[in-house]
Amino acid sequence: MFSYLSIDYKLSTEDIRCHPDISSLSNIGDAIQNLAVENIYRKMGVETASLGRINRAEIADYHGPKCIVPMQGWFRIEEGLPCFPWSRSIIPVFIGFHLSTHRSTRELFIRHGYHNLFAPYEPIGCRDRDTVAFLESFGVQAYFSGCLTLTFDKRPTTPKDGRVYAVDLHEKIVDALPPSIRRDADFSLTHKFSFSAYPIPPDEVAQFEQAARNILATYRESASLVITSRIHVAMPCIAMGIPVVFITRDVGDERFDVLKGIVPLYSIRNMSSVNWRPKAPDIDSLKEAIIHNAIAQIRFAENGGVDRLSAIEKLSALTNRLEDIYPTHGIMIKRKALSALANLVPNKKFRRKIKRIG
Repeated sequence: MFSYLSIDYKLSTEDIRCHPDISSLSNIGDAIQNLAVENIYRKMGVETASLGRINRAEIADYHGPKCIVPMQGWFRIEEGLPCFPWSRSIIPVFIGFHLSTHRSTRELFIRHGYHNLFAPYEPIGCRDRDTVAFLESFGVQAYFSGCLTLTFDKRPTTPKDGRVYAVDLHEKIVDALPPSIRRDADFSLTHKFSFSAYPIPPDEVAQFEQAARNILATYRESASLVITSRIHVAMPCIAMGIPVVFITRDVGDERFDVLKGIVPLYSIRNMSSVNWRPKAPDIDSLKEAIIHNAIAQIRFAENGGVDRLSAIEKLSALTNRLEDIYPTHGIMIKRKALSALANLVPNKKFRRKIKRIG
């Protein structure tokens, strides 16, 4: 019997040691990802009180009992701050995996040959198509699994006098909002969270997660529309059946690809085309497929007796159709960056493949 762990996304002491100038601000969206993983475990019948936690930056140093860890979330690699290779005591389950383009992450991924670590766990479930394309350029089988924050339960009722929440919008986007939205919207919510010290005091860890629960409850109980630039504001709201307008300064950011085909992605340059009275998208079939796939991948990691490939096929049949619903302006793959990294790949076959992508 394996124990279950979920990734803890708060900054680690090692983060601070490597980057002493790092901000004390954290993102409540990280805690929402924890709650999404808990939601899947709960649907499996696993008591969430029994779940362990492991910091994202410390999975290489884990020395506890053999455990299963869903690798859902945003992963980066930096010298002195490795999350790969993960501990031999960890059985990774790749669903909702995103490999950052932040700083030198992908360069180090190539330089250290980390793609070889992924082969035993193919196909790799990725949060976005950009990560799929990057892994496939090394011959790693991968598929678009979506994000587990799309799996929260739909709210049972819609508020009669709901509020319009504008959450963490850049000031230029706020300035470009219609006057009626600027006048009537509630700008009080934020996904920014400040810690007072590192290592983070235990009571603040609990406050961080409670803040995530509270803000989800606020959306669920009182939102009639949410306008945001944050994917982990948008996706939980979409899952709960709340209309969302997603506006960003850079629709080509690969992180936003997870929303492609679910809601339109608007940039500040095309706000004149925004539908300010959208309906909540119907993602019931997609949500069911993401949940079924996540459970199948975890059960397969436990004993290998589950047909996980059929779950992937069912999910892929739905996600492949999403691309035709709301086309997105912008390039989802950092083509120039991929081409520049190609020369670091020792295998000539894969080097040529990356250059073709670039």
